[in-house]
This record gives sequence, C-alpha cells and structure tokens, in this order.
Amino acid sequence: MESLMDTVVTAVKTYNWNNPFTFVIVILVALLILRKWAIFLIVLLTAVLGWGAQDLMITNIETSRGVISLPLIIYGVGGIIFVVLTLMSFYKS
Repeated sequence: MESLMDTVVTAVKTYNWNNPFTFVIVILVALLILRKWAIFLIVLLTAVLGWGAQDLMITNIETSRGVISLPLIIYGVGGIIFVVLTLMSFYKS
C-alpha cells in the first residue's frame, strides 16, 4: 500500500500542470463524481476524436489553403452537445 501511495505522489509531483488536457481530466473526474454519465461520455468522445483528428484539415481545392480544421468542427459540435446536455440536466433537477 505504501509503494502505491509513493507512486501516486511521485506521479502528481512530476505531472506537467500546464498541459491543456489537465482541464479535461479535471472535468471528467468531476463528472464521474457527480455521476453524469451522458455528459462524461460526450466530453471523453470529443477529446478523443479531436486528438485523433489533430492533423486533418478541410482545404480549398482551388487555392490549396486550409479552410477549417476538423478538430475545430469536432470540438465545436462536442461543445454544443455538452452545453445542451448540461442545460437539460440543470432543468431536470
């Protein structure tokens, strides 16, 4: 048990807290504690899909310039669904 605690303490001390996914991790833990499963799954799915599509971009055929990136679309749709589910959860309670 003591070695497990030492490992956890070491991991927390060496973690880079300036990482952008720290915010996502905090939100996911809070949603798990509050048992908001639908919102948890949407946030997790949005983060995974956005990270997986980080290099994909929609380009203009004529100019070959980037128009919009696919992660922006994924994060936008995920954010809208997150807001809708949060408002529905708020109005139900």
